[in-house]
Amino acid sequence: MRFHNRWLIICKRAACQKGAGVLQINGSPTDAAAGLIRDGIHRGLKASGYATLAEFDTPEWGAA
Repeated sequence: MRFHNRWLIICKRAACQKGAGVLQINGSPTDAAAGLIRDGIHRGLKASGYATLAEFDTPEWGAA
């Protein structure tokens, strides 16, 4: 997960203006793996200095 967070931060620094944030879309709250990924993203974003503009879960992995 650290690799993914680092890649996201590098891409954001190259493409975004200062003060930009991210929209975080998580997996299903009932999926344990999705929770671990969400927690890793939280740690990576906290260390990056980028703000989370909004965060959403995807219940039961449904697209609606």
